[in-house]
Amino acid sequence: MYRLWMFRRSCTLVILFLNALLFTGYLKRSSAGLSDAVMKFMRKGAFYSTASEINNYKCNLTLLMERCDCSRQFAINSDQPCGDVTIKHNGNVKSNTLHGSITGHQKDHQRISTCSTTATMRGPRQQVVAYSLFGKFPNEYSDAIHLQAESIKELYPGWVMRVYHDLDLTLETMQRWMCDLECRYPHLDFCDINNLPVLGDISSTAGSSWRVAVMGDLLVHQYAVRDLDSPIFQREADAVQEWIESKQCYHLMHDNHAHRAPVLAGLWGGCSWWRPDEAMSMRNEMLNATRLFHEDQRALADILWPEIQENVLMHDSYHCMRYPESRPFPSQRFNLTYVGQRTYRAKYITDRIVRECPYKCRPLQHQDWLYC
Repeated sequence: MYRLWMFRRSCTLVILFLNALLFTGYLKRSSAGLSDAVMKFMRKGAFYSTASEINNYKCNLTLLMERCDCSRQFAINSDQPCGDVTIKHNGNVKSNTLHGSITGHQKDHQRISTCSTTATMRGPRQQVVAYSLFGKFPNEYSDAIHLQAESIKELYPGWVMRVYHDLDLTLETMQRWMCDLECRYPHLDFCDINNLPVLGDISSTAGSSWRVAVMGDLLVHQYAVRDLDSPIFQREADAVQEWIESKQCYHLMHDNHAHRAPVLAGLWGGCSWWRPDEAMSMRNEMLNATRLFHEDQRALADILWPEIQENVLMHDSYHCMRYPESRPFPSQRFNLTYVGQRTYRAKYITDRIVRECPYKCRPLQHQDWLYC
């Protein structure tokens, strides 16, 4: 028995020694190319808080934006005093390297955003509205970004706007345009789909599906997937608030008689806390299955819809008989507008509802809402 105990003890010591060597080597590799400020911050042991960690110190981190003449400020929890730190964003340092150096004890990819370094530094429990920007630049979609940023600031306070894009930032016009928006709106993050943290290059996927990359991001608590050409109305914000209060993971909306598909590509949302591994798997499958425009709609119906029906809240104003588990929108339609209309594009500027809602799809206490 004594020999067996000695053998186990020796094995344990060897394993601990090897782990120490590996961890030391990891820190040395991670520190390559990082500024002294990052290394100083790392040595002080700063990290984001989780339910199982006790962090008593607040650190003020200033991240100097890559390519742009502005910065972002973040409050980060730490187990040791860390003071104020300024980090210069190094374009040659990947998000997982930078973040790994600051939080080296964390598991790989567990605390890394699928957007950018800036998004990662925002920390956990983010609420995100995700968009795709693709096609010829500039266009009506890019012109709508500042409108969406203003609406999110007003109707989704505290939420972050993410734009998954393929802009060529070596071109001065595109870089200047992006920097103007990033510096004007602190809640706006741009995500380069040619080099996403964790996911890498997803440029072979149809542009309309890039925004699906937000799914399975463990730093995101809840997210909404939307179209850049669709204005955000109070009606939508009220429905999203009802979804959040319901504690359901997924959210779907149908607000036009033409909204027949179970999951509309720009009118759904989800969470990261229910079956996260399955969410990542579905995300990867949808990104791989959508090579052509409009395939995103089919992928959502074939891949997402069958897996979420037990944990979804659906708002529907026309097809409640087809989806009996759905509920009416909580607030009345204004001026015949509808959630998901495309009025930020000139040819759809007159989009309006033309049919009355079925009685069964109206709120019980508001059967007089002819158009819901």
